[in-house]
Amino acid sequence: SGLWVSPEMSFFEGVWVSRGTNLGEIVNPADMEFAAVVSQEDAAYLFSETIRRVGVKIRGHGEQALAVEEQRIVPARQTLLPSPALGWAAGGDVEVASTDNTGQTARESFFELVAEVDPDSLAGESYYHGQSGKVRCQLPPEPLMTQGWRILRQTLQKRFGV
Repeated sequence: SGLWVSPEMSFFEGVWVSRGTNLGEIVNPADMEFAAVVSQEDAAYLFSETIRRVGVKIRGHGEQALAVEEQRIVPARQTLLPSPALGWAAGGDVEVASTDNTGQTARESFFELVAEVDPDSLAGESYYHGQSGKVRCQLPPEPLMTQGWRILRQTLQKRFGV
């Protein structure tokens, strides 16, 4: 059960469609997951600190942060983006490899954070499969000196392999 979604349905209007053509998909709005790409530098926060709270903001619905029931971090480095919309070729924030024609291979490896959105926070709004947005993780406070020291170490390690 769910809702049939077809973002490209207007292209199929009045056109003969051959067998096996993907016209859309069925999604369950009550079981919404949001995948986020986390850079190597920022992943240190996710693995070393306790995440206090996670929220999702969908583009076009910036005034409301969706509550997250549960989040999980895929513990392996990846280079294939969960969606081409996250890459530069489609207007996303992640630089893609120049040799990739699909726009789904990231130039640098990353970690993936998957957030399961609380169905109660979806009430009253219309959200669609494939929309993009941002995940915000609230971490414990940290002194500026500690933050600066970590950034310096990461920069040295990245540039000089120290």
